[in-house]
Amino acid sequence: LLGKCWFPAYGQPILYRAFGISIPWWMLLIWAWYNGAQGYFFYRRLQAGMTGASLVKCYLGFALVDILLEIGGVQLGAYTYYGEQPFVLLGFPLWYPMCNALMPIVAAAVIVSLQSSLRGAAQLLSVPIVFMSTGTVVFGASVPVYLALNTGAGPLGTHLAALISACIAAV
Repeated sequence: LLGKCWFPAYGQPILYRAFGISIPWWMLLIWAWYNGAQGYFFYRRLQAGMTGASLVKCYLGFALVDILLEIGGVQLGAYTYYGEQPFVLLGFPLWYPMCNALMPIVAAAVIVSLQSSLRGAAQLLSVPIVFMSTGTVVFGASVPVYLALNTGAGPLGTHLAALISACIAAV
């Protein structure tokens, strides 16, 4: 809703409906990919030790995968982005991957940093930690764009906000 993404409510089973937007069932698979599979991949890379260059490569790789998957979804009509979206390529606003690529990275980093505390049954806390850390990242990095999109800031405002979000994501 905040990022102005809309899914058609007809012709596909709905996972849930919130704030007037129907989320299709297949988004559960997408979220499992972004936060689960990519997060696990990065978690394993962190455990093995990685350089700053490797971290940047992972981030850029996750962003590229996001761009390719999302452009495909938009072009197939599975969903659409609306409003004064900044930096749009083939219907997909390129500010999204800057933030989306951070979700699995931060989730994995938080879990690795808490690893000594997550023993035995406490390992189950990894699930809410993933949800909390990814939500924090997406909201934290995206808030400038969310505000610009939802206050009528216009194209200049949304583009400036996207640059600010890019800087937050880079940090």
